[in-house]
Formats: sequence, structure tokens, C-alpha cells
Amino acid sequence: MTMASLPLILFGAGGHGKVVVDAAASSWRVLGFIDDVRTGEHGGYPILGNQKALEKLQKEGAYCLVSIGDCAARAKVQQMLEGMGFPMATVIHPSAAVSKSARIAPGSAILAQVSVGPDAVLGKGCIVNTGASVDHDCSVGDYTHIAPGARVAGGVKIGTQTFIGIGSCIREYCSIGSQVVIGAGAAVISDFGDGVTALGVPAVKRVAS
Repeated sequence: MTMASLPLILFGAGGHGKVVVDAAASSWRVLGFIDDVRTGEHGGYPILGNQKALEKLQKEGAYCLVSIGDCAARAKVQQMLEGMGFPMATVIHPSAAVSKSARIAPGSAILAQVSVGPDAVLGKGCIVNTGASVDHDCSVGDYTHIAPGARVAGGVKIGTQTFIGIGSCIREYCSIGSQVVIGAGAAVISDFGDGVTALGVPAVKRVAS
């Protein structure tokens, strides 16, 4: 059985959901979205209902992917779905270049024009968004989101639930902790620990006023 014949439901019908369904459509049989607020259709696919619809879909053998951009929210929903016994999908856009030696855990989305280099390791529930790159030997923790156009050089280590902002760059072999926010366009040339927000060129820790 090919992935194109496997049923997939996406949890979250926001803007990020449109990007994910575009990536998924070529390799999965997308049934539609689950969303607790929205109804109707989204990105050309039906909204199948809220969480109450999951039990029926599970009986159909559907895979799931959480199409929510926020790291903490995505982690919470994926953990709920795993607890229900849903198998988690990995979606890779057909235009992405992913090394054969890269390892990508379930629940991750690798979107259009992304590059993932040799021996890179991505944890579960990660997003590598449009046009971003993750180079050789990087380690990216669970539920981290690398935003569009971000550049992560070789050997970088990133913790869990970290957000790497749009257009930012991270120098080779830097270490970034968990629940970190790297601002849009930032240039990271040094290490940052957990829970930090870093902005600017070069990126520096934001100090609360």
C-alpha cells in the first residue's frame, strides 16, 4: 500500500493548515480537517468536525498530522492524538530536498522548497517551513518550528518547542535551548539557553523591562 492510498486527517484549519494540506495532497489521501472552531471547508478540503469526530475517523484507520504552527499547542494536540492511538504522519512536500541519511520523526511537516541535509535529525512534531534549510548533522528537538526562509547551518543543536523566526540565520555548531524564540531576521552567532528570546544582528538576549 502506498502513502497516496492512506487516509490522512489534519488537525487545525488555520493558515498553516493550508500550507500543510498543499504539501500532503500529492502523497496522502487527505480526508479533511478537524477543527474545534471552524466549519465548512478549508484549502479545498472539508472540515470534518471537532474532536468528537475523531473516534469515527480512527475506525477508518486514518493517520493524523497536527497542522498548527504554535509549538506548545501542536505538542499538546499531538500528545492527545498519540494517547488515543492514532498513527502520526510525516508530510514532505514533493519539492523538498531531504537527504537519504536524514532522520525525521513522526508528526513532522517538511514544506515546499525546504532542504534537510545529511545526518540531520528532526524530532517528532517539527515544522520546517517554506524555503527553510537545516544543514548537515543538525539536531532539532520535538515540536520545534523553523519558520520560512530560516537558515540553520551544519551541526546546530536546537531544543524542544523552540521557534526559529522567519529569515533568521544560525551559525554552524551553535546550541539553542528549549522554548526559545529567535526573532525574525536575527543572526545567531552564539549559544542560547532555555526560555530565551533573542533578537537582532547579531542576536542578543532580550531583557525584560
